[in-house]
Amino acid sequence: MRLWALDLDGTLVQRDGTITDADRAAVAAALSRGEHVVLATGRAFAGSIAVARDLNLHGPIIVTTGGQTLDLDSEARIDERRLDLALAREVLAFCRARGYPAGAFRDLGRDVRWVVAPTEWRRVPVVDPQLPESLAEAPEQLVVLDEEPVLEVMARFPRAHILPLPNPKQPVAAHVLHPEATKGQALLRLAARLGLAQGDLAAVGDSANDVSMLRAAGHGVAMAGCPPDVAAAARAMVGSVAEAMALR
Repeated sequence: MRLWALDLDGTLVQRDGTITDADRAAVAAALSRGEHVVLATGRAFAGSIAVARDLNLHGPIIVTTGGQTLDLDSEARIDERRLDLALAREVLAFCRARGYPAGAFRDLGRDVRWVVAPTEWRRVPVVDPQLPESLAEAPEQLVVLDEEPVLEVMARFPRAHILPLPNPKQPVAAHVLHPEATKGQALLRLAARLGLAQGDLAAVGDSANDVSMLRAAGHGVAMAGCPPDVAAAARAMVGSVAEAMALR
């Protein structure tokens, strides 16, 4: 393998926010062999950089579910697919009219503004009563929270690229993205830039937003206990990233 694409939450990062010693050692060993280790996450860049630095990673990182690929050191955009501005405004207006929590992510996830404040968020939400009118440029993504709002947005905007998590039937959140913002497409675009073939790529993931990446890589590996559709997209099942990186 010449490139490892690793999902974060539920794969490399445990529920308590830690990374196991075994997984750390596996990442370090891959780097020592000259292999690329690329984090591929649904998180924004701002929420991912600490993990990358903790693992002493450099080079590219895939964030926003494939919407952006950036250089970890310079933060330069290697590849980017932003949500259509008109669609973003329409979704935000729909959510504002119904009192649904929906946020627009900008500036690598450092600027997140909500039309309605979410009841649960990892930091104090910034509510912009002028959204969507104040949205002057295409956002990196929108996030809609809670089951009823997500289901209504999916029904109202059937042609939009909406990724409900953890599944479409009982979602707790959804990412509204550019149609080409998938981890799989981002991985293949990055591989082309690096001159790598599909067989050079390995990907490890555990959830719905990893399916495209597992299919795109020549060696897709799913985490044990993942949903059936994720398992079906993989060639192997493992209990840890360290186990996955030991496969040859």
